[in-house]
Amino acid sequence: VEWSNEVWNWQFKQATRNLEAAKIEGKLENSPLVFDGDKNEGYWAMRRIAQRGAQVGKIFRDAFGDTNFSRVRPVFATQVGYQEVYKQGLAFLENQFGQPNTQFYAVAGAPYFQISNELNKKGDITVDEIFAAIPEDIEKTLDGANTLGSYATYYKMKHFAYEGGQHLQDHSSNGSANAKVAANRDPRMGEMMEKYLQGWQGIGGDLFMYFTLTSAYNKWGSWGLLEDVKVKGSPKYDAVLRVKNGPASPLRVGHLVPATVKAGDFVVTNRWDKKGVASVRFDGGKWVNYQLRAPKAGNYTLSIESRGGDDAGLEVLVGNQKAGIVKSGAPLSIALEGGLNTLRLKNNGANVEITAFSVN
Repeated sequence: VEWSNEVWNWQFKQATRNLEAAKIEGKLENSPLVFDGDKNEGYWAMRRIAQRGAQVGKIFRDAFGDTNFSRVRPVFATQVGYQEVYKQGLAFLENQFGQPNTQFYAVAGAPYFQISNELNKKGDITVDEIFAAIPEDIEKTLDGANTLGSYATYYKMKHFAYEGGQHLQDHSSNGSANAKVAANRDPRMGEMMEKYLQGWQGIGGDLFMYFTLTSAYNKWGSWGLLEDVKVKGSPKYDAVLRVKNGPASPLRVGHLVPATVKAGDFVVTNRWDKKGVASVRFDGGKWVNYQLRAPKAGNYTLSIESRGGDDAGLEVLVGNQKAGIVKSGAPLSIALEGGLNTLRLKNNGANVEITAFSVN
């Protein structure tokens, strides 16, 4: 069950309707959309997407008597390319319900791969140029999808793709359509599709809804795995079957423990630090998420070397469950599941700065 389609997408009227409704609801006394006092009406609209999705999902689950998602599975679909949409929605759900996974079975995005805007505008682009550019964009796309996936792991939800595939269109009527259509028929597109879907498995992705099975190819896109349902096979279609029927690709994200993790090697934070920074300073309300890959489930020891006051420590959460406080010289035992885990380090009142932490 998904509530509407891309309610954040201003191409669609439902985005405007949702914003206008949020403006009204957010001004009501004790509105849950303003749980933190934030007056940003755009944030209210993002939070309302999660609110309405949870309400609609509850209606279905109540009607079917399904409290454990065995038959009816509400999905929180969101925008991979703009983190604020799902950050606001998930923060709202956590505030209202404690655990978002009590309302939604999965989060879902649309991780399409394409080529750069600059190349898209090039009227005389060649098929070779397209294939030279695609691998870099696949990595960029999967990196964005992995950020959403880290939230799914943190909140113990599935990570779906409600749409996905290649996204080659002749956006500006610049005459590049023929090359883009030819690229979709080229055997190399099958290789790119295989790399892309194996990469999806490598970030721990779950159900992937490819868009779409069959379509005509033209300037508006070559979406279909097949151009005609009566035609048997194509480079893209055959690649999908190879991945679907083959062994799953191993996980390639997360720091394999035991590990020493640099502070800047995080997935996402609620502040403005850039990935790769030498140190991370935790002050008022700040948190940072890291991905850990455990070879097996069990108890592990988390240690930090920090700069701050004598009592300065960090709150530690794994899977949205509080594990305790870790301080320099006072390691903390944390429980990790086998496979991917999202570890959150959070300011605990006193300012703390770290350059690295260890998990053993």
